[in-house]
Amino acid sequence: MVNTNLAANAAAAYRASQQLDARPATVLAEVHEELHRVVAAVISTYRNRVLDQMCRHAERAGQILVLLDLTMQSPAGGPGAVELRRFYGGMRRNIARIQMEHAAHAALQEDLGMLRMLSLEFRRSSR
Repeated sequence: MVNTNLAANAAAAYRASQQLDARPATVLAEVHEELHRVVAAVISTYRNRVLDQMCRHAERAGQILVLLDLTMQSPAGGPGAVELRRFYGGMRRNIARIQMEHAAHAALQEDLGMLRMLSLEFRRSSR
């Protein structure tokens, strides 16, 4: 089940840690939209057993997630930053485990919903 508070808390954490204004919010929305596309590609290539492509997509997703996690290491982000870093870390673990555990596949499906909500929240913040 998707945590709807995470999206609002994420925007607040980014605002607190970096004085989020319209321009960074737009960038964050685009980064989360790109991450959504890449994670969807991980799932799709896994289902189709195109494992070399899945690995490339998984690597790209990991790069994006590490950068997002590093961005949230500022203590000014507060509890929202901690929750968001937990989400990013969980997604990295789910991507790494997708070939070994069916539960990771289902969890990634939920993560896609959360990424969509984060993107929408950042788009709202950019207005």
